[in-house]
Amino acid sequence: MNRVELLGRLTKEPVLNEGTSGKGKDAVSWKNARFTLAVDRPNNREKADFISCIAWAGLADLIQKYVTKGDQLAVEGCIETRSYEDEDKKMVYVTEVRVTGLTLIAQRNRDLDEEYEDEEPEDHPARAKANRRGR
Repeated sequence: MNRVELLGRLTKEPVLNEGTSGKGKDAVSWKNARFTLAVDRPNNREKADFISCIAWAGLADLIQKYVTKGDQLAVEGCIETRSYEDEDKKMVYVTEVRVTGLTLIAQRNRDLDEEYEDEEPEDHPARAKANRRGR
C-alpha cells in the first residue's frame, strides 16, 4: 500500500506548468502544479519536514485558483520516485507526493489583512470573532 496523508502549510507560491506531449493527433495537453508543504513532526513541533508535492490536471487548476503561500492544506496521495541526469551528467533522485486529493484547511485572509494592517491585532475581525467565543 502506498498512501500518504499530510497536513501542512505552503512554503511559497505553487509553480504551475503546462505543456503538450506527443505529436500530431497523438498530442496530449497536460498541466501540473508543484508546491512544498512544511509539515510539523509529530514528536517535535519545533522542527518541520519539507515535502515536495505535485498535482495534475483538475487539481492543478484548483491550486492555481485558490491556493497561495502560507495556506494550510490537507493533502492525500502516494509517494513517487524518479530520477534524471542533470546537465553535469550526475543522476538526480526525486521523491515527491503525487496529490490525488486536497482540502484547503485555512487560507490567509488576504482582504482583511490588507484592510486592517495598521490596527492592533485585537481589532482584527477574525480575532474579535474568536474572542467572542471565549478563546
